[in-house]
Amino acid sequence: LTQGRDGGRRRAIVAIDRSSGKKLWQHEVPCSVEETSHRDNPPCSGSPATDGTAVYAHFASAGVVACDFSGRELWHRDLGPVLHKWGNGTSPVIYKNLLIIYQGPGEPTFITALDKRTGKTVWEKKEPGINSGVFGSWSTPVVITVGGRDELIMPLPGDRVGGDGEFKAYDPMTGDELWRCVGLGTEVYTMPVISAAHDLVIGISGHNGPTMAVRPGGRGDVTDTHRLWRTTSNPQRIGNGVLHDGHLYLADADGFAECLDARTGERIWKERLAGKLWGSMLLADGRLYVSNLEGQTFVLAASPKFDLIATNDTGERTYSALAVSNG
Repeated sequence: LTQGRDGGRRRAIVAIDRSSGKKLWQHEVPCSVEETSHRDNPPCSGSPATDGTAVYAHFASAGVVACDFSGRELWHRDLGPVLHKWGNGTSPVIYKNLLIIYQGPGEPTFITALDKRTGKTVWEKKEPGINSGVFGSWSTPVVITVGGRDELIMPLPGDRVGGDGEFKAYDPMTGDELWRCVGLGTEVYTMPVISAAHDLVIGISGHNGPTMAVRPGGRGDVTDTHRLWRTTSNPQRIGNGVLHDGHLYLADADGFAECLDARTGERIWKERLAGKLWGSMLLADGRLYVSNLEGQTFVLAASPKFDLIATNDTGERTYSALAVSNG
């Protein structure tokens, strides 16, 4: 896990025995930068990543750190401050021998690939960055394979406040841009939602911005050729949706869950659950799990017919998405 301590002045990777809850080790790095953030976005909101030999965390202004499974630091890299007024929340992505980091939002913003063994820069791609409350991406890129080609897909805001956001796809080994598709909003919190066949990518904007579906695998500006649908009237959405059997399942900050036809964007059902649904949806064994800020987790059937199976209450506020392990 990642954890902000002492108001974010210390940032930690914490290892916990999953069978007992006992803390095994904790490795901290200091942060001397006074970051700003939204009150509901504490420091270290990005998740760590592992390749089975090391664990990596992106601590924004405190840099990127790699540890072995005993908690020994392998390397630490300072990428500069991240000073957007609403904070940050991206997670590192592992691709072959690279650790890919989105450093943003705010100014400057860039995507960089580090050698996961040393932390040294392999490539860097600058992107528009504006420290505005209505502009920025808190997303994490996703790597997919399309027609034998690997694509690193990232939702990004436009090049100005009020400008359309877009999907961009890069060659993950070099950082070269492969394609772009315009139509997202100026704020994006969620990761790209990918179909199992890697033939559909869905972007979900925040701040009532658009939701859109794109066919990957193109070249250059594919807005006119590969964008399948776009809905412009949407509620505020924070957490990721999921795709299952041709349906897109979403949750919004107003407490509603929703099912759309993934190929057309047509709504199939929309039902109120409760509270503010900030957690990303988890799909497991034909069921959807989603949590709200108030600490409830709702279990739904992953079905074009709405079916609320259970509601479970932890009795305390919950900001995170659920994680699944060993089935």
